[in-house]
Amino acid sequence: MNITKYTKWLSFLGLIGVGLAGYLTYLHFVPEASSICEFSESFSCDKVNKSTYSELFGIPVAVMGLLYYLAMFVFMALFSFKKKIFEKLDLKDIFRGILLITLIGIAFTLYLTYQEIFTLHAYCLFCVVQQIVILIMGGILFRAYKKLS
Repeated sequence: MNITKYTKWLSFLGLIGVGLAGYLTYLHFVPEASSICEFSESFSCDKVNKSTYSELFGIPVAVMGLLYYLAMFVFMALFSFKKKIFEKLDLKDIFRGILLITLIGIAFTLYLTYQEIFTLHAYCLFCVVQQIVILIMGGILFRAYKKLS
């Protein structure tokens, strides 16, 4: 099965995610970051990215996202351009695992979106864009997995 078109898109989206999560990681650690998405009290990356919901077990959520997107970018780029590495592996099992991790990420993203809307009453533009990116990635991964079936 040729799923290269899917892996190229996933690699591209992973790279976009690296940029978004990298910027959010920067904002998380800079004491008073001047963010380009500080529009008002309701549209504030700093308010969201430095809230109590911005860390899980002491690890910034932005760092977790950065690691996820970086892994997706590297894995999918390798798959797209160096397929021989994966010849002896069961791609269906690999994509099932990646899809499961992504679905957990989507569920966590939905939880964080809920907190933005109903608890913080603030929205982070970069967070919303990365939420859209991971949803698209989940859809593409699902299609790639189905193609492998």
